[in-house]
Order: sequence, then structure tokens, then C-alpha cells
Amino acid sequence: MATELFGVANLLDELDKRVICTLRDGITFVGVLRTVDEFGNIVLHNAVERITIDRQYGEQDRGIVLVRGDNISMLGELVREFIFFFIMMSLSMMIVCCIFFFCFLFIVVSNINLSLVVIVVLIL
Repeated sequence: MATELFGVANLLDELDKRVICTLRDGITFVGVLRTVDEFGNIVLHNAVERITIDRQYGEQDRGIVLVRGDNISMLGELVREFIFFFIMMSLSMMIVCCIFFFCFLFIVVSNINLSLVVIVVLIL
């Protein structure tokens, strides 16, 4: 049976994971959580400051960032970007597979010269 950690000790499960950290004044950092102490102070590695305007955002590289624990209003693992990336990659692969499938189906049904289809596919 695993023991449940309380307080700042919960952050130990998030070490070496990509996290998003929002401060009390609205500044947002995204980076890899490297260490945490008993006061909730954290160190983010490869950190970027995320500047959000409406629904769009830009990022400014900050490197290694030390954030004081009492200044943190929200901290959590960032997995949405990776899931979005893999979904987009899967969709693009499905589109490519569908194109090749329909080209193959077109070749079989119409009995046209294979070299002509290869040239058309290479142009696309």
C-alpha cells in the first residue's frame, strides 16, 4: 500500500516532468520541474515565460527559473501540448494513408498506366 504524501511533498511526483506554473501576479512559466524544497520553492529548467493575449500566446526563453513558493498560485503537469501534437501527427498520417489508398483503388479500378499515377503522386 502506497503512502499518501501531504503538502509540498505531493510535488515530488512531478519531478522531471514538464509543468506549467502560474504566479500570483499572472506571470506563467512552462518548464521542467527539477527540484522543490519544504517551502514550496521550485526550480524550472528550460523554462519559458508564456505571454497570453486572448486565446493566443507567445513564449520568451528564460532558462533556469527559481520561483518562490509563496508566489505560486497554480502548478500542474503539462500534458495537453503533447497529446495535441500526437493527435495532429495521427491525423496527418491518416490523411496520407487515405490518399495512397484512394490512389491504389483508382489504379485497380481504372487499369491506367502505373507510371502516370506515380508522377501525379510525386507532384502532390
